Amino acid sequence: QSADGPVCTKLCTYQCPVGWSCVKAPGGADDVSICMPNFPTLCMPCTANDDCNLQDTIGGASCVPLEDQGAFCAGDCTDAPCPPGFKCRDSADIDGDISSQCVKEDPYCGCSALAVSQGATTTCTTTNQYGRCTGEKTCVSKGSASSLGLSACDAPTPAAELCDGEDNDCDVRTDETFDLMTDTNNCGQCGAVCSIPQAIAGCDEGLCVIDACQEG
Repeated sequence: QSADGPVCTKLCTYQCPVGWSCVKAPGGADDVSICMPNFPTLCMPCTANDDCNLQDTIGGASCVPLEDQGAFCAGDCTDAPCPPGFKCRDSADIDGDISSQCVKEDPYCGCSALAVSQGATTTCTTTNQYGRCTGEKTCVSKGSASSLGLSACDAPTPAAELCDGEDNDCDVRTDETFDLMTDTNNCGQCGAVCSIPQAIAGCDEGLCVIDACQEG
């Protein structure tokens, strides 16, 4: 498995092309080694470490947050040098565990052909004065000089809380600024307006009641 998808490889004893390592063949005999890419998932969007360690890869890669861009696959640099544009550093993955990983020197990762085929995703947020909503962005095309290949963030835009049964400001609560037990515009449920002919209506324990009679 490479960044461009499945590729052919060859048996090896010690040496392999630059960027590849001679390792025991996955599922093969103990005395059979093949050349495998060092970092096939490098810079691939991720939400868990398992996203970065696909079948038939060397393993040891971590899913590492890159500033506000989301989380992306790094690569174990214990025994392999990092490619250009990446630096070997002690990095915390999304679970907080620290290991030596090849991490991109800037926080912008373009999608590889493998990332597109995997439908690789990472989390993203939309933030304004009302709150912060979480969503995802997905690899939809291979990255280029003009595009990273990621879709736009699908997080909803935070809004002022309404009484509508929805979490408008993305704080994991619904209708929290409304008291359905006393609100005459939302008595017992959202949108239930208390209106009683020739009376001043009130809301008591979620039921419309007469607070006072109108004169005349």
